Amino acid sequence: MAQQTTTKTAPMPNFIERFDKHQRYQHILLIVSIFFLCLTGFPIKYADAAWARAIVAMFQGFDHMFTVHLVSAVCMILSGIYHIVWIVLHFKNHGPKWAMLPSFKDFKDAWHHGLYLIGVRKARPQYDRYTYLEKFEYFAVIYGILLMGLSGFVLWFPDVAAWIMPRWVIDMFRIAHSNEALVCLFALIIGHFFWVHFNPDAFPTSSVWYNGKISKQHLQEEHPLEYARLAELYGETGDNGDNLHAEQVKPPKGRLFMLVELLIYVAFVIVLLATFIPALLA
Repeated sequence: MAQQTTTKTAPMPNFIERFDKHQRYQHILLIVSIFFLCLTGFPIKYADAAWARAIVAMFQGFDHMFTVHLVSAVCMILSGIYHIVWIVLHFKNHGPKWAMLPSFKDFKDAWHHGLYLIGVRKARPQYDRYTYLEKFEYFAVIYGILLMGLSGFVLWFPDVAAWIMPRWVIDMFRIAHSNEALVCLFALIIGHFFWVHFNPDAFPTSSVWYNGKISKQHLQEEHPLEYARLAELYGETGDNGDNLHAEQVKPPKGRLFMLVELLIYVAFVIVLLATFIPALLA
């Protein structure tokens, strides 16, 4: 009688790849370009401010600073093109995936999350591969690149734009360009930076953006539905597979910590408002 052999499924790794190298390269290119766009763009809008003059001096003149601004704008556009090419090739090689598209569950998760934040619900929503916040931020970046890219080209080549559109449209693009930049800055500092870097669960930073990997524990806490699928794929049971669909409840922060964190963020927002929108605090 032939001996029957069994194959054992490999255990789930402690760190799971969440973003491949191309996604990380796109993100780094976007980070660098936006950083220099903000650094060289706001001194143009607020040219009379002392800090703006100091930044212009740091670049040894307006012309040098503006050249860096234009190069950074091209890099931002290239990051968007890179992302589109990557999506097409990824779909071609691995088939389409729709995890990033909004769904009705995202609206329910947003409502659930709001109730959780004010203490009505005792646990966070059960997120899948992407949370509703990550999806919102993703499409906000797409919108921002399109708007900033189009309005930037209009301002870069005003003579060409004047042949195509009336003056009031050009003025509209000028206002939209600077205002969208301000919205982007506030969204990055107040929203994205806290979620990815300053959040106590991730501080000092999430490792996903530079090595593409997320720990198994972090995945179970932040994306329990995705973790459940992976656990089933790897055949994990017992301690690693218990309560995968149960709501994960974390101990609340101490009141003192929450108060200090709130005061720091309020002070930070006031500084930003006083710097970029002084009329609001006049």
